[in-house]
Amino acid sequence: MVHSAFRSLSVVGALAGSALVMSQTAGGSERLINLDPSGPLGVGKVRADASFAFHKGDEGRTYMSASAGFGLSPGWEVGLRTSGARRGSFAGPGFTIDTGGRDFEIYAKYAITALPGLTVTGGVSFPDTPAQDKQFVTAAAMYAVPNPGQSHRLYVGAKAAMRADSNIWALCGGFAAPVGNGVEIVGDVTGILRGNNTIGTDSGNRTKRAVFGLGLRYTPKLAEGTPTASVTLGLSNGLGSTTGFSMTPALGGSMALTLGVSVRN
Repeated sequence: MVHSAFRSLSVVGALAGSALVMSQTAGGSERLINLDPSGPLGVGKVRADASFAFHKGDEGRTYMSASAGFGLSPGWEVGLRTSGARRGSFAGPGFTIDTGGRDFEIYAKYAITALPGLTVTGGVSFPDTPAQDKQFVTAAAMYAVPNPGQSHRLYVGAKAAMRADSNIWALCGGFAAPVGNGVEIVGDVTGILRGNNTIGTDSGNRTKRAVFGLGLRYTPKLAEGTPTASVTLGLSNGLGSTTGFSMTPALGGSMALTLGVSVRN
């Protein structure tokens, strides 16, 4: 599963038209479709994100996500994320799968100064879904692979949602490839290493499936000193932006049209 997911990322990167390498960029959101590889905000800076995943097929509902972050001190950001959709159910051959619900997460993000480009995040999530209703400890590490002088960017990392009786660990990666006039091709993939993250609609059994997305991000050039806004339109089988929902695919693996807006000052 993981090897297949990362082969998929390689194919998507090739479609972007060039090697996927990294350089730090000024301004604009670094959020991809299901991943947020951005480092902590500067002191006193604020970010806000909102997104929608319009799922059809077996999932059959729209998921909404929102997040906000604040640069607390040098190298530190604190914030919150939430994702959710109305509850419903899928009727399979002899079984029913309940879906929907919400998740709320608080987090702290820290930049590792000894290794520029490495950011670690820790938090606590409070899910209220048919599958989960107890707190999780969440964790993530994202590394922006350096390659000075290049405009394309590659990110690799890992994330997890953990508690005593349930753990999901994953490897993840993503890219952003500029195509001109403020437009970038963005994509990401998350492969599950441990734990099950969905239920098969053909069997009703717990299983694991990669989460991935591909889209276009537009960041208009605005006057210096004004907040920066980005709009992302894509396709994804993911559900939302909290750690748990970003590792969860739609029932049946169906793809959704996604729309996201990010603002930062």
